[in-house]
Amino acid sequence: MDTDKPLQFAPFSSFVNPAFWTAFSGKKLDDLGLDERPISLVGYYTINDAPGLPASLSVGWDAFLAKPNLPPFSFACQGRVINKNTLESFKGCDKKALMEEEKTELLRLIRSGEAIKSPEKMNRFFILMHADLKKYLFYYWFAFPALAFPGTIKLLEGRELKEAFSGKKLENLSKAVAEWNRQERPGFFVIFEEGDSDFVLCSLEEGVKQSGKGIICYSDPWTKSENPGWPLRNLLATLQEVIPESLSDIRLIGIKCDKSGNVGRSVLFRISVTPAEGTGLLIAYEC
Repeated sequence: MDTDKPLQFAPFSSFVNPAFWTAFSGKKLDDLGLDERPISLVGYYTINDAPGLPASLSVGWDAFLAKPNLPPFSFACQGRVINKNTLESFKGCDKKALMEEEKTELLRLIRSGEAIKSPEKMNRFFILMHADLKKYLFYYWFAFPALAFPGTIKLLEGRELKEAFSGKKLENLSKAVAEWNRQERPGFFVIFEEGDSDFVLCSLEEGVKQSGKGIICYSDPWTKSENPGWPLRNLLATLQEVIPESLSDIRLIGIKCDKSGNVGRSVLFRISVTPAEGTGLLIAYEC
């Protein structure tokens, strides 16, 4: 797929396991009470859903644990939840102000260098909710904040890896990615080709120091090949801070796999980023 069009990102959709509401009810009764301060939680997305399914960010019964049990080929997302004590305060809450707080945190992560060291922290979500425990009714609003470029991002090319790599290279890369995931490392890394068909993987922080010799990879929940998934947005914002000179023409791989772990469905993108003069990053979000 050769093209030269503005890049569109496939947004997340939310999936709330019913067990999450049970877990939250217990937390409100035992810990929160009437406290409306934000509390942390963890969600996750997967990269091996069947083609055609939405890119879901899920929260389950263990979302309030520091380290929930993730399904295979899944990656954690950091989140915050605010529970409003009345339905009226839930409906009247200033969502734009909440997203500005998220923008401030995203920019802090990038400018402090924390994002390149721990890129998984850039996968963020937010839940505003009201829990009526007497009637067991839950009202909620999900948001997936991301930093948006006021300039232009163009998709120059996109090809599935099964078209770009030979069978042996694809097999070896699948094994390398599976081993990386087994070690519970972040879903952002850089691959370097070694010889005719082997690969070496390293962290995003180490990989970007090596003058564009490798290919930056991110775990992509979007099940189709035409566009990248939502996690690429904040990755590009991070790279703009670290290696801006490389973004005029950069290759990235959106890693996705089938149930066996084969990464042939992954997509090799060529992207061109041209920031607008004199403007900073903006906040964009899907809900």
